Amino acid sequence: MIKKFTFVALFAALSIMVSCGGTTATANQSQTTSSTTQPKIVYVNTDSIVSAYKMYQDLNKEFLVKADKSRTALEKKGTAFQTKFKSFENKIKNGLVTREEAMKMEQKLQLEQQEIMQYRDTELAKLGEDEQVMVNKIRYNVSEFITKYNLEKKYDLILSTASGSNTVMASNPALDITNDIIKGLNAEYVPAKK
Repeated sequence: MIKKFTFVALFAALSIMVSCGGTTATANQSQTTSSTTQPKIVYVNTDSIVSAYKMYQDLNKEFLVKADKSRTALEKKGTAFQTKFKSFENKIKNGLVTREEAMKMEQKLQLEQQEIMQYRDTELAKLGEDEQVMVNKIRYNVSEFITKYNLEKKYDLILSTASGSNTVMASNPALDITNDIIKGLNAEYVPAKK
């Protein structure tokens, strides 16, 4: 099952540095700027973004439905196999089949068991790929939004913090722009979903 911490770990890499203004400033201009103004640095809490971002909630619901369908299908196959295996054991125990018939039945059961294991592995691979695509979509949308957001706000540096790995160890809560990012992401996502 997918857990929030999977996304949080991936978002920890989302420590975004965005420079403000042009990149062709001369050394004299940057010395003057740095001596007269403090850099504008803010941070976002990626745990909060993940849990409150409606895109994550929707994609996670879809993913959990797929995972549940795969689990249910695998359980049905497993239950059917167990029934056949018990029937096979019962026939052997009560001497209802010849050795040759028993060998053929055993080979057939082994093949079926291999098919079930292959099905399981295929489903797990598909779910892993679906999860990775979901994480990539969320990471891409958050990164793109923060880049657009910063075109207007013009912060010198936007850091990320998360429960798994903190880029920000201590800070003034006034520097936390997480709620602005969440509002903006959800405002952008909800209309696009319709």
